[in-house]
Amino acid sequence: MPYKNEHWKRVKISNKKHKFDENDCFVLTIPEFKEIKTNGVFKRNKKVINDNKLEEIKDFLSLNMKFIDDFYNDILYGDDFILSLIPLNNENKSK
Repeated sequence: MPYKNEHWKRVKISNKKHKFDENDCFVLTIPEFKEIKTNGVFKRNKKVINDNKLEEIKDFLSLNMKFIDDFYNDILYGDDFILSLIPLNNENKSK
């Protein structure tokens, strides 16, 4: 879920499949996709989110960047934001 911050745009990504846990997630800046530390530590669980899965996440974020920007700019809200997201499939993956 995108997270608004006055310093940079970022998304929090769960280390748990199909479930968000505030205490078990990592943060990427967007559009740079740089992982940032939480409490001084990188939080990505590489056993769950390996490098290939991280690339898929970046592809998904890139594909939906317009909608993420609209969310940040208060153009899209809640369900409208969620419903606008384009699912990632083999045709729109970068690899």
